[in-house]
Amino acid sequence: MKKIILLTSIVVATVLPLDAAVIVVRPDESMIRTAPAILTGTVVEVYPRHGVHGDIETVTRILVDETIKGNVPAGEILDLVQFGGHLDGRFQAQSGAPKYEVGTRYLVFLDRNGSGSWTTFDLALGQFRFVVRDGKQLLVRDMSEVVGWLESGEVFHDVDCSAPQFLALTRGVVTTALSQSGVLGAKLQPAPLALDFDLYTVSQNDFSLWDSVESAMND
Repeated sequence: MKKIILLTSIVVATVLPLDAAVIVVRPDESMIRTAPAILTGTVVEVYPRHGVHGDIETVTRILVDETIKGNVPAGEILDLVQFGGHLDGRFQAQSGAPKYEVGTRYLVFLDRNGSGSWTTFDLALGQFRFVVRDGKQLLVRDMSEVVGWLESGEVFHDVDCSAPQFLALTRGVVTTALSQSGVLGAKLQPAPLALDFDLYTVSQNDFSLWDSVESAMND
């Protein structure tokens, strides 16, 4: 009996990476209805800072080109905050947290963190990167630090999706939800080109890692 228990432990440790975030994955429609805000936009700046409690957090500034849900105006800059980053020789990390790159366009599902700032909804599940592959525009998620299960108990296997189709689904679900609640959706407005904004690249020095890496997860 002891040998069986030991073998099971080894298998579990092999399947689940030690730094993976374990998440129950919501259906797409549920995620669309639950997220407080949804938008598309291009990242114009990424930089680390100290949070109100002394932790390191990374601020991603996004030039919004379409607001699908919520009250974030198109054409303005949204500051999105994620726990973790490199600053003053320190390093903190959050398993499953999405990473953003300057100059890249994303579809982002938003939530509020404990201090009231915008953050990514459901960690990496709430971030989709626009890519073009074989002439098709796709939405891609980085699930390298996420292990997920569906509500049915099945293992979640993420697949790249058609950007036009998923955006149409998202807009449709939001419009239906607004109609059912009696709230009229705001008219979408085009944003200025990202190239019109003064793109700023944050230069970083080499930082030594802490002996003990602190990890945290948002609920």
